[in-house]
Amino acid sequence: MFRNKTTGLIDIVRITGDYNPTKRVKLNGNKYILGNYLPDSVSHNSADSLTMVSTTGNIELIETMVVLNQLEGIFNPNASDFKNELTGIGNVKLICPSARTGLEVPNEQLLYNFSRLCQQNENLIKNNFVTDTNSSGKIKMATYLDTLK
Repeated sequence: MFRNKTTGLIDIVRITGDYNPTKRVKLNGNKYILGNYLPDSVSHNSADSLTMVSTTGNIELIETMVVLNQLEGIFNPNASDFKNELTGIGNVKLICPSARTGLEVPNEQLLYNFSRLCQQNENLIKNNFVTDTNSSGKIKMATYLDTLK
């Protein structure tokens, strides 16, 4: 984790094992990450194709979101003292040193896919992410413009 003292956002960097993060994985015979719940024809056409392709790297990014989702108590999305308080999540990246590559998807796309998976499994996991600061007690997921500050 890296903290931006100007915005209070933290960037997450996950270092992963010895594999190619762009390797495709079929989920229930489908090529999109929502494949266990929605067929490709539905997944790809929803929300202007924000659905992520099911690759080993994208699956690890979703796993990272599951871990971050449990940290809601450490963030204050309405903080004014950015040097001492965490306001939310900036960028989430995956680094694969052995393959000399990395992976990053826009937060909007990552949040969309995580939210859809939470909807399908609402008895197992509650989505604690938001993109606005009006929801107290939640984890703010930075928009693209937030990360440029």
